[in-house]
Amino acid sequence: MSVLLLPPVASEQRSIPPSRGVVSRRVGALLALGCALLGMSGCSIGPTKLTSDRPGYNAAIQQTEKEEMLLNIVRLRYGENIKFLQVTSIVSSLSGSVNTPGGVTFPFGAGAAQKKVADLGFSYSDSPTITYVPVEGQQFATQFLTSVPTSVLQALLQSGWYIDQVMELLIDRVGPLVNDPDAPSHSKFIKLLSTLRKIQDRGDLQFVWVPMTDQVLADKLPLSAVTTRIFSGPTLTNLRYNQNPDGTYQLLQALGDTVVMELHYANEEEANQVSDLLGPMSARPKGVLVEHMSLGSATAPTNLYAKEEPVTQLRLNMRSLADMMYSVIPGVEVPPEDAAVAMPGQPKAPKLISIRQSDSLPDKSFVATNYRGRWFSIPDSDIASKLNLQLMLSILSLQTVSGGAAPSLSLPLGH
Repeated sequence: MSVLLLPPVASEQRSIPPSRGVVSRRVGALLALGCALLGMSGCSIGPTKLTSDRPGYNAAIQQTEKEEMLLNIVRLRYGENIKFLQVTSIVSSLSGSVNTPGGVTFPFGAGAAQKKVADLGFSYSDSPTITYVPVEGQQFATQFLTSVPTSVLQALLQSGWYIDQVMELLIDRVGPLVNDPDAPSHSKFIKLLSTLRKIQDRGDLQFVWVPMTDQVLADKLPLSAVTTRIFSGPTLTNLRYNQNPDGTYQLLQALGDTVVMELHYANEEEANQVSDLLGPMSARPKGVLVEHMSLGSATAPTNLYAKEEPVTQLRLNMRSLADMMYSVIPGVEVPPEDAAVAMPGQPKAPKLISIRQSDSLPDKSFVATNYRGRWFSIPDSDIASKLNLQLMLSILSLQTVSGGAAPSLSLPLGH
């Protein structure tokens, strides 16, 4: 662990000069002020500092996360590796003191001699310690190189994200439909997303529970296998045995219910359009205007659903976060003088995030970062780019895992 120690510096120091006047009012006011700041007599500055500091730390982390993501997207456009730092902790230590180096003088009456009673001074220092951990090794592989699980896709859709926006960024293909502008099936992929978005906008896309049929793990087990429980393991739960007519046993795993998308089509034409786009994947019976769709990985075994509940199983090739970052680099604007050192653009590729470049820090930018002496930014008025950047940050948060024993950098900063 690398530790950089910076000594705390007193952030505020005020001295209250000797005052003249009515003692009971002035000295009492000084004592009350010291109490309010330093926790004397049951008072505390902790709540006050929490109110002022927490929003500031929150805003700083949010802003730097946006800048870090933007910087790494620009790096990829220039053919460089990405590098992320994860803020693992922020510890703020607050200390203070009251001192009476001199005194306060005041008259006891008209023309009376002056008497020194108190000269109050107070100070406090705030020493936050921020810990960063480089995202690397197994953590990097999990967050950036591993395909995002379909459970993340489902969570994003259930939380209100638009289905076409999420699927265009997260998915490489749906069955035979490929999310690549150069692929012959790309137009059908976009048409499918457009239709699903229209159904979602009507409020006719929701998530429901449907039953799954029991999975047969073994068909003809002798009685000895049943009594010795040869089938065990952490993934084998909800097991039961059925006796066959010949005296052997069938081992089943009860899978219970699962969550799927439920689509309510406006008419037969819309239903047939989706079925035609999906091809053999569609399990919707003819004439039925309600279809259940499961979001399944193309590399996972096919789920077994109850026969009375036909379910269309979308075989999805999910992208990794690194894949998503590569998919948005066509939107990075490159100055003419950098054309020879940047990755070549793809004319047909959609600009999921439009990133502009300029000589100076632009006004009214949602986020901006300096790279190679140029400013790269997303305008605050570009709603589509802002949403896609926020979507990538949400996925990054969902993919975050513990940093383990990775080296960290702790910065105690006095201010």
